[in-house]
Amino acid sequence: MRVTNRMMNNNSLTNINRNKEYLDKLNNQLASEKKITRPSDDPVVAIRALKLRGNVTELTQYYDKNTKDAEAWLTATQDAVESTKGILISMKAQLTTGATGTNTVESRNAILSELKALKDQIYDDGNADYAGRQLFTGYRTSTKLTLEEEDVPTIYEGITETFSRADADKITLINGKLAANTDIVDAPVTPVKEQVVTSSEFTRIRLAYNNVDPGSANAINLTDKDGNALSPSSISLSTLNKDSYATYDEYIDAITATLKGGKSVLIPETGEVLLDSDSAATVMALKDSDVMTVIYDKSNWEEGDIRPEHYFDCEQKILDDDGNIIDQITYDTHDQAINYDVSSNQQLKINTNASEVFVHGIGRDIEGIISAIEDSNIAESNVKKLESMMEEYEEGSAEYENIRLTLDAANKQKALVDDRLQKLFEHGLTTFSGYIDKATLAGTAIGSTIERLDLVRNRLMDLKTTARELADDNENVDIIDITIDVKEAEMTYNAALMATGQISQQSLLNYI
Repeated sequence: MRVTNRMMNNNSLTNINRNKEYLDKLNNQLASEKKITRPSDDPVVAIRALKLRGNVTELTQYYDKNTKDAEAWLTATQDAVESTKGILISMKAQLTTGATGTNTVESRNAILSELKALKDQIYDDGNADYAGRQLFTGYRTSTKLTLEEEDVPTIYEGITETFSRADADKITLINGKLAANTDIVDAPVTPVKEQVVTSSEFTRIRLAYNNVDPGSANAINLTDKDGNALSPSSISLSTLNKDSYATYDEYIDAITATLKGGKSVLIPETGEVLLDSDSAATVMALKDSDVMTVIYDKSNWEEGDIRPEHYFDCEQKILDDDGNIIDQITYDTHDQAINYDVSSNQQLKINTNASEVFVHGIGRDIEGIISAIEDSNIAESNVKKLESMMEEYEEGSAEYENIRLTLDAANKQKALVDDRLQKLFEHGLTTFSGYIDKATLAGTAIGSTIERLDLVRNRLMDLKTTARELADDNENVDIIDITIDVKEAEMTYNAALMATGQISQQSLLNYI
């Protein structure tokens, strides 16, 4: 084949241009430190870059955002639980002081004041939040654990509360209690005899709330753990309303008579279900797994009460200022888990439900002890007043004897209420140890989750570092290598120019 000078020149120019293109490509890589500037430069590198960048972005989201937010939530929850545990320990310390049995009115009042303050504080911790989101209310992160002042006009119906046999305890009812403003004043003329003051002990199931609506609960339903009715399937309840009786003694007498007559009673003011002897035997014969269910309504709410929707199935009816229903909401889920995606294939539950720490029994136990302390103070005050009144009359006079009889009754009353208070203090020590253990368990669970989260974060950090290295290796050039390549390309380009120049100087004319 005949090769002309023109053909040689064209081929040389083509090769020189290729060298220039290659040199330009290397210069661009050297300047940008990237292997490609557009996908068409190397589709394989481009596709791999998209995948690796997506992987880095995903890992960055998990490491820098999800895990940090989860850690902050867990830390805030842990702080609130530890604070609550500290309050419970302080409560138990007060009960320990009370359980010594040598308390004066002043020491009891000190315990009373401290318990009231601690009771108010403990549920405030239940309203702890992180970044405006409530920590202990599950999915309802905008709803506080307790009712606020603006939430009070509301009714909850069908509050469904379940119990086991272990929830039944004992309560002592004292009949013939002396009222400081009536019986004491009338003592010189109308004595209260010691025989009038009596006590009776009954089995009790305590609801989560006091001041429940009278007549709203008419039975305790009995089922096994699978929801199948037992035999008997229920225990019927009578409701005795305090307002229906002229005096407190008449009210207690009616309750006692009803119980001894074989009928269980709901006391709406205190939220207590008292069982007659047959019903108590039925409850004590239940298996540990069997369930007792009481359904009731409550329309009398106060600021600071715990919202039932965080614990029980119920229906809330919201009222306007005129008492008209303007909205109603049905609640049927309570122990809700907030799970955070902390890696592509792993979730962690970061929230602690209110029922795991802030149980109703804490406040109810404190209310019972506070009431018992107040009764004890009244009983001691009655004794002191009667002793003082005796000094106003001559020994042997009718008034003196009447006061002496009333004083005997007052001393008996004092002995009974002091004994009941002592039992509550002693029972409270065991109960609050359980509450402290429950809070400790919740705190331990949070700590374990934080440790797991730390492991996940360490793994994410390693994965993120590896993914970035792979992405860098895929996209970025090695400066040293590319510099050498540029120098080699420059030498090749210059050599091509020199060779082309030499060849281009010769033609057939040089040989004619």
